[in-house]
Amino acid sequence: MVADFASGENNAVPTYFAQRSRQIKNHTEVRLDSWTAPQVTVYCIDSHALRLESLFHDLMENCNLFYARVVHCCLESMDQLARFPSMQEAYLIENCHLITNLDKIILNELRIPSACFDIGILNNDVVGYLSEYYRGDVPACLTKIRQSIRNGGLVVVIQPCMLYRIDNIEFMEQAGFAFVEGYDLEIRTDKTQSLNHESRPDDMSRHGHATSLIFRAD
Repeated sequence: MVADFASGENNAVPTYFAQRSRQIKNHTEVRLDSWTAPQVTVYCIDSHALRLESLFHDLMENCNLFYARVVHCCLESMDQLARFPSMQEAYLIENCHLITNLDKIILNELRIPSACFDIGILNNDVVGYLSEYYRGDVPACLTKIRQSIRNGGLVVVIQPCMLYRIDNIEFMEQAGFAFVEGYDLEIRTDKTQSLNHESRPDDMSRHGHATSLIFRAD
């Protein structure tokens, strides 16, 4: 299970995992009688209903609803209240063979339980966005994200400091994540630079660069 936290209407994360899942299923080398490719489902979580509606229709148009869900909730209270928008709920009811155990919990209990995700994605400077618009609730949001990730699971922070120059590593570690490694890629040259605790926010997500930070839920 994958969570795209504060996804907005951006389809990059669910589209990526849908494409990779299709490639695995279609690859002749993994068509073994004794092994079945695991189903990857991406839960796109956001508090803005209109953005989720736009994302849902995009996923439907591109035939990606088999691999993705949209969930309406606030990060800081998602363990208490989370629901599928009406169009997502109707889709699942019409395609009940797709319903996962997590879908059942959200449908019946209206919440996202602890330790339900293997991977979390914070795409496009989400930590900075939270610090700018949800100042006092940033620790609460990140703590709830940590609670939703299984021990040993990973969270990938993509394009940190793109707009907001804050120390993403410090924020994530305070929430209970362990920093594993980071990379900065210069897109034009494919030159990669490793990032660590000494790396400054100004070194991340510069123009023409792609930056990722990887954390583990210990």
